[in-house]
Amino acid sequence: MLGAGAEAKLAKKRVLLRITIIGKSGAGKTSLINALVNNAYTERYHATENFGLYYAVLSVTEEDSEPGAPKFNVLLEIEDTPGSELLDKELLDLFDPWWPKPQELAMKRPPRSSKRKGTDEEDSAHLPFSIVYAPVGKYNDEEAPVTECEIGINAGKWFCNRPDNNCGAEVYMPDAPHGTGRQCRSCRRFQSSLTPKGEFRPIVRQRMAYIFLFDATDKESYLEALRVYNEYQTYLSKKDIKQKPLVYLVGTKTDKEPEMKKDKDDAQEQEFQKHVVQHITQHMKSFAQKQSDDLKQLSTNTVSSAQFRNVTELFRGIVRDLRVREPLWKLNPLGETTDEEADASTCSVQ
Repeated sequence: MLGAGAEAKLAKKRVLLRITIIGKSGAGKTSLINALVNNAYTERYHATENFGLYYAVLSVTEEDSEPGAPKFNVLLEIEDTPGSELLDKELLDLFDPWWPKPQELAMKRPPRSSKRKGTDEEDSAHLPFSIVYAPVGKYNDEEAPVTECEIGINAGKWFCNRPDNNCGAEVYMPDAPHGTGRQCRSCRRFQSSLTPKGEFRPIVRQRMAYIFLFDATDKESYLEALRVYNEYQTYLSKKDIKQKPLVYLVGTKTDKEPEMKKDKDDAQEQEFQKHVVQHITQHMKSFAQKQSDDLKQLSTNTVSSAQFRNVTELFRGIVRDLRVREPLWKLNPLGETTDEEADASTCSVQ
């Protein structure tokens, strides 16, 4: 923990945190995000087809802190995802804390905010693009300008055309069709990050917390959340990740009446469905306890996006938990200055 002086200094900054939400289609991922970010809820359902990023500002203090204690100010980057049952390789990408960048590139020190020569216009290091110049969709993650090839066998592919990277639509490749065209690694990452709605480029360098979300009135949704959680734990067991993200198992739609399926003849199943929220919640708590016994930290919670119940409390709790996990959001946990912190007076969201 930081000393009093460091706490006061940190309170003048805004720390960037990233939370990723994963769950079955219809679990309520986007509704939960909208309840926090836009203070809005709609009954109309639109399936999420692409990865998306939402932003919210929060300020928290320790639960037992004295009045007037320094606040921990954060900009939350919340990652919305398609239904987990629809994801294959993309699920492994989400499990990688650094994706879409590799770790060595994500850990590079970002440039400082600076003003352009001859003008008072400012380039912000804490936005995916500068205030006066927007390279989104034009630059790869090595900040090299990229162009789309519009003709020939490489039509639709992006290249930075850097000779030192041997990258370009006309680069000779003996094994390629007709012997032309090569993308460097950075351009391949750029290509894979594109979606129909544009480029996926988070501004926070890594995932710091995962919410495995499920509909608390739907047993299949809960089982899918457990399946993905177990896959994530298997992924972690095979990787050397020193600072593991925090993990939460959260049930939504606690205000909703359980849906009784008319085609069910099993009386025991019908009785379970009547009290499905209580049964799932009880199993969730016992499952989390078993994970704790196995030295795997798993926090649990339930929310209602429709009634805005426990939504802000959920995210505030995650921020407080991350507050004491400094290595996750500091490039230099022992230093006084950090590159993942934005000055509160200059940090903004477009």
